[in-house]
Amino acid sequence: MGVKVKEDLLTIKDVIRKPVQFRQAGDEADQIYAQLNALTEKVDEMHDKLLSEKDNPATLKRKKQIIAALQEAGYLSATALGQKLQLSRTRSSEYLNKLVDEGIIESFTKGRKKYFRVIDQ
Repeated sequence: MGVKVKEDLLTIKDVIRKPVQFRQAGDEADQIYAQLNALTEKVDEMHDKLLSEKDNPATLKRKKQIIAALQEAGYLSATALGQKLQLSRTRSSEYLNKLVDEGIIESFTKGRKKYFRVIDQ
C-alpha cells in the first residue's frame, strides 16, 4: 500500500496532542477550532488516499491467484511467486506486502530469504 494507515493515524494523533502555535495569543476556543480544522484536513486527506487505492477487479483477481498459490505451496518467496504467476519480483513483492498489510498473509525469514504464507484463521 502506498499509504500506511498507521502512519497517517499517528500524524492525526500528533495534530491532536500538539497545540497549534499562534503568532498572536488567541482565545482557547480559537485554538481548538484551528486544531479541529487541521484534523479535518488530515482525515479528508486519508479518506481520499484510501478511496484512490480501492482494488480494481484485476487487482482482486491477482490477489486471489496469489492466495491460491500460497495455499497450494504452503509458502513462497516473492521471486518464486513471481515466476509461478509470471510477474516481476518487484510486482509480486508489492502484492505480497499489500496482503501482509491487510492481514491476509504473513512473512517470515528463513536464512537470508523472506517467505510468505497464508495466515491460518
